[in-house]
Amino acid sequence: MKQNFPLPSEAASMAARLSDRQRECLILVKDGLTSKEIGRLLSLSPSTIDNHLNAAAERLGCSSRIVAARILETAEQFAERGDLHSQSEDNKAKFTHPDDLRLGSKAARNLLPPLGGATNDEPLIQRILHIGLIAIAATMAFAAITITIAGVVDLFSR
Repeated sequence: MKQNFPLPSEAASMAARLSDRQRECLILVKDGLTSKEIGRLLSLSPSTIDNHLNAAAERLGCSSRIVAARILETAEQFAERGDLHSQSEDNKAKFTHPDDLRLGSKAARNLLPPLGGATNDEPLIQRILHIGLIAIAATMAFAAITITIAGVVDLFSR
């Protein structure tokens, strides 16, 4: 059964259950780091980081580290605003549950900041054309390297 994504006030009370280390790991997950990268930063093993992240996800009642990081982000935004207004059921519709996100949907693009720059707003045909051009350029580069290596091998085999 799908869980409901918590309201900001609920997320804040849920996030209060996290340890400092769990918070730290979730913040780094939100920034796009892997367990290995987080482990290097915190001088811990990746499996220890995974344990912290799994425990945090369990405390927040979700099954994914990404969802847990999103809940923590929502809680922190709520705390920064100091918004103590009661949230009605009408407001609940404003929050998208991560399980409802479809690849390429507007909600999915707005979940986390874009990686490597701005969102690609080119039409699909233009994106496919660019991918094709990159594939042709890569094939030509591979052919040039292969011919060069074959020539060097032939030169030294004489």
